[in-house]
Amino acid sequence: MATNYNTSLTYNSATTYAGVTSTPALVSPTAGWSAALNNLAGTTNLGELAAANAYAGTTNLGLLAALNAKAGTTGLGLNAACNAIAGTQGLEGLNALCQKAGL
Repeated sequence: MATNYNTSLTYNSATTYAGVTSTPALVSPTAGWSAALNNLAGTTNLGELAAANAYAGTTNLGLLAALNAKAGTTGLGLNAACNAIAGTQGLEGLNALCQKAGL
């Protein structure tokens, strides 16, 4: 027999559909790739590629190429390039740039 959902409860992001309370995920809309790169570049509302190029002082490069240029490296992966820029080790790329940007 199918179980009906209880529709008498109002929606709450801390309560799952099964009625179990959970901790909602932390979301920071000001700390994504665009926000971090725009913050570091001193720009606003640029897309990720444009902000990365502005930050690196380059034009028309892809995200990874621009970040490698900013780091003064070639051929590093995304996480390694971001860690080189931020002066950190072993962090995910976005986390490293957010730490450098103070986000």
